[in-house]
Amino acid sequence: TIHKYDTSTYKWVDSFGVGYNSYIGAIDIGSDGKLYSVVQKNGKASIQIVNLDTQSYSYIDPPGGNSRFAPGLGFGSDGNLYVNTGAGGAVDVYDISTKQLLKTETNPSSSITNLTNGRIDVSASGQICKVLFGTSTINCTNPVMNTGRSGPYKTVRSDSQGRIYATSDSTRKDIDVFNATTGAYIDSIKLGINGQSRYSKTVGLANLS
Repeated sequence: TIHKYDTSTYKWVDSFGVGYNSYIGAIDIGSDGKLYSVVQKNGKASIQIVNLDTQSYSYIDPPGGNSRFAPGLGFGSDGNLYVNTGAGGAVDVYDISTKQLLKTETNPSSSITNLTNGRIDVSASGQICKVLFGTSTINCTNPVMNTGRSGPYKTVRSDSQGRIYATSDSTRKDIDVFNATTGAYIDSIKLGINGQSRYSKTVGLANLS
């Protein structure tokens, strides 16, 4: 299920079902306005592509039909899709217009692994924020700060309006919103109310501005 929230009001807007639920980890929205995530499809990991306008979906299946993909993906500044694999930490790079594999980064740099890690976010201004295992703390650089509220958090993302969002994958766990400059708590997006299922939870965050 995809849940849509209005970040001006911090309220739930809509939910709709998709083919498969995403793994816990990073999801992202491409330059085409579609939502990308890694899912378990027919016993194998595939990349699910969701058209948010038509609420339809398609897939990039792993080459050779094996379970090559691992949870976690993100878009680079080059517009290409970077996807974790289970092959010793390698990252596959895809052209989303052709859905073709361009190359495999067998020894990816930290800038690439940060893209594909749901626990790490790099904002457009270069601020790096990270949530640690089992803690309620968000560690950020530029400016350096530690912030948090009601974790433990499992995923973190920023937006173009200078805000940081953090949450875990537990049922009805709030998405907490912070000021990216001061670390101050702003508000929370409440799950499981106002039309959402009481079983609602968040396994990944992506922002469409």
